[in-house]
Amino acid sequence: MKHPKVSFAITDEDTIVSAEYTTYFRSVIAFGKARIVEGAERFEAFKAMVEKYSGVT
Repeated sequence: MKHPKVSFAITDEDTIVSAEYTTYFRSVIAFGKARIVEGAERFEAFKAMVEKYSGVT
């Protein structure tokens, strides 16, 4: 992988306040490194994500 650095951002509860010419919001940014996984490791990583984020076990 040529450039493994990655980031992920989430913005929550944005409120536009026209009278103040601004926006109030909460956000978070996560930084990390990505890599390609194969075989059993790929399956286990996918399974872990599905269990964590979907509630399916």
